[in-house]
Amino acid sequence: MTAGRLLWLALLLPLLGGCNMLISDKPMYGDEDRATITPRDGIWPSPDKGCDFDSSRPEASWPECAMWVVVRNAGKDLYLTDGKQQSQVVSGFFASGEPQILQAYWIDTDKQPHRAFYGFFGIEIHQVGPDGRYSAASVWPVECGAQANPNADIQPYPGVAPDCHPSSKEAIRSAAEKSRRTDEVQEWRWLRAEATAKGN
Repeated sequence: MTAGRLLWLALLLPLLGGCNMLISDKPMYGDEDRATITPRDGIWPSPDKGCDFDSSRPEASWPECAMWVVVRNAGKDLYLTDGKQQSQVVSGFFASGEPQILQAYWIDTDKQPHRAFYGFFGIEIHQVGPDGRYSAASVWPVECGAQANPNADIQPYPGVAPDCHPSSKEAIRSAAEKSRRTDEVQEWRWLRAEATAKGN
């Protein structure tokens, strides 16, 4: 398994909910769906509590267990990064609506040929500035269906096929609403602008 794939899994595994993840081989949202309110560019540390460190220090001094996302271009480019200086690029598309939907495009280079797919996350926006950028968000994975326990069969939500592929944008948003549970939500917060971090 490559370092990039390990990084993607380590950073997002708390959100993925095992195999119960809605995925698509093609983009489900387009320019007409693009959100006008987007995440603030800069450093967003992982909310995972398994790594304690002083985040006020430059990233270069953060421990190897540290993981964070560098948001660029209003979320179009998401750089998953860690203290081992590994980085994996994910293309982000934020679709407007309630909840907001992050359509994340990722290429799995461990697959031959390389497999590209889209995953989806529900976002509840907090702390929106006058510039239309938000600095905090509740984030959770859009699941494929209901599951009594991690080993139980998945009962797909309406509009979702047995292979966990959605049939429409409406099916994704409906699944996002049904997927929101306290134990799956992570609270992400913007730390600082990337330019400030680079200058440290």
